[in-house]
Amino acid sequence: MKQFFVLFFVCLSLAATPAMAQAQKIAYVDLQKALNLSSAGKEAKEKIKAKVQEYDAE
Repeated sequence: MKQFFVLFFVCLSLAATPAMAQAQKIAYVDLQKALNLSSAGKEAKEKIKAKVQEYDAE
């Protein structure tokens, strides 16, 4: 009888595990688009462009 209850609870816990699992969420971030559309990205591009021109002048 004791073995039956142990086996029952083991089976119950194994059956409940997938029910408690959550679906994975996967995200994709387009960094090029973010840099082109955000004000911080535009600012960074201008700073980089200025540095490149500074080094080209040397």
